Amino acid sequence: MMDRPGRGSSGQGVRQGAGALLLAALGYLPATVGIASPPEVPFHTGHDPATLVAAASGTPAHPAPSAAPGAPTSARKGTAAGSTPHASTDTAAGSTSPAGPYTRPGSNGEILYTVQPGDTLLGLSQHLLDTPERWHDVQKLNDIPRPRRLQPGTTLRLLPGWLKPHAERATLETASNEVKINGKPAHDGDHLPEGTTVKTGPDSAALITLPDGTRLRIPSATEVRLERLRAYHGEKDLDAGFLLRHGGIEPDSPGKRSRPLNIRTPSGNAAVRGTHFRVHAENKRSTVEVLRGQVAAGNRRSTTPVDAGQGAWFTAKGKPTVTPLPPAPELTTLSGRTWHETAPQLPLPARDAQTAAWHVEVSTRQDFGAMVLDTRTQAPAFTLPSRQDGPHFVRVSRISPTGIEGYAGLAEISILARPLPPKLQPQAAEVQVNRDHPLMFAWQTVPDEVALPQRYRLQVAADADFRTILHDTVVDARSARIQPDTRRPLARWWRVAAIEGEGAHQKQGPFSAAQRFVLKVDAPIVEAKPRPFVRASDGEPIHTGHGDMLIRAD
Repeated sequence: MMDRPGRGSSGQGVRQGAGALLLAALGYLPATVGIASPPEVPFHTGHDPATLVAAASGTPAHPAPSAAPGAPTSARKGTAAGSTPHASTDTAAGSTSPAGPYTRPGSNGEILYTVQPGDTLLGLSQHLLDTPERWHDVQKLNDIPRPRRLQPGTTLRLLPGWLKPHAERATLETASNEVKINGKPAHDGDHLPEGTTVKTGPDSAALITLPDGTRLRIPSATEVRLERLRAYHGEKDLDAGFLLRHGGIEPDSPGKRSRPLNIRTPSGNAAVRGTHFRVHAENKRSTVEVLRGQVAAGNRRSTTPVDAGQGAWFTAKGKPTVTPLPPAPELTTLSGRTWHETAPQLPLPARDAQTAAWHVEVSTRQDFGAMVLDTRTQAPAFTLPSRQDGPHFVRVSRISPTGIEGYAGLAEISILARPLPPKLQPQAAEVQVNRDHPLMFAWQTVPDEVALPQRYRLQVAADADFRTILHDTVVDARSARIQPDTRRPLARWWRVAAIEGEGAHQKQGPFSAAQRFVLKVDAPIVEAKPRPFVRASDGEPIHTGHGDMLIRAD
């Protein structure tokens, strides 16, 4: 009996075709019609999700290709207006597409995707959407009843929330003192992508801003890694995650977040959706203090909500212990005061039973973006190593015996320490003077990177507190001579201040520490008579108005 032509091959083809469709449904093969399959072109070549989302919010990277010949043009239920319905496809096939996303904005915030040759729902879901299983939602939204193949040139409607997130970068707004980014010195304005490690040294701090407006303050002695900074199409808030290896971090979000901000520590984690809080991690122990909003704090065993005004401490194995935040201290001994030293000693309140230590922060900015000092101390005072004159803002908070940091007290102080006072050349304890040997005052300029002295103010007084000033004048040189006009041995004190600038920009620095000497006159020089004050100039006598001495500037 003669075989029918092609029967065996035809049957084998049917069986092979069925097998191919089954494998495609399981995601192993490209989509097929019978046995034939389209050429395999890598999907999304040369484009990452960030590029795709950017294209989705603007003009497509390339014009949409025309529909395939014979493609239907009538709109089907569920398709966007003006779009064409979709030919069937095998939904689970591996995706193929030419390089470049073909997306554009649609109505009602939707994203429109133009189908390319070889596209499949599963392939699109794997490379374009947040999860491979999303192809079911795409099929339902676009009313594709028998998906075997997507017709090139037709349009798929996608919801923005389905798109894959793309990586964003944070910005280092300010770096104070010793701050390193991935082991290298940091600079203001540095961009911080995912995977960046920020490390601060003693008395240092960093201020980081996220694209969604969240600000993160990194205090001293901290190491934190930016693990996740992902943005979703059409959403302002980032899906952000940080690993706090040790030290602290203080996030402040402008409002309630639509995406979480997570902070992991060796002991546990804290997750929030819009709040102002602090996290510290030291010695296998973590603390959370909530200033605004709510935080879910805990570890793998237990999670506890922590409300505003509360703090919690926990370990990797223990349940979080929640306590009220310690109150803010009163800083009345600091507020409004002016210091004339470059490194003044500033007093702190007395410690009580709920205060194990103080957290002291000083900044030249009211938002504490440029740190001068960030330290913890148990002492009754702290040293402020100022680097410039002007207003300084002080923030002090209690640290409880359990390690919970409380609300901060605020104070504004002023530093007026520059130009630096000159260094006086010491006088003898007793100074013999006469007309031929006048009293000589001399001093040296102290180098200063901030201010350069141009003149000097010399004062001589009858008392150590300078309540009775016998002489007060300005000279251009670094020395001056005095002719005393008294017969009696008298104790005197003298000091000098440096002056920089001219006119309205003139600024006098603090006086040097006063020196005492006893003035002894060999013979009468002149009688003491009140004389008016006259500013000194080279070679001209200076009259003080008190009449007991004369001065000549050298």
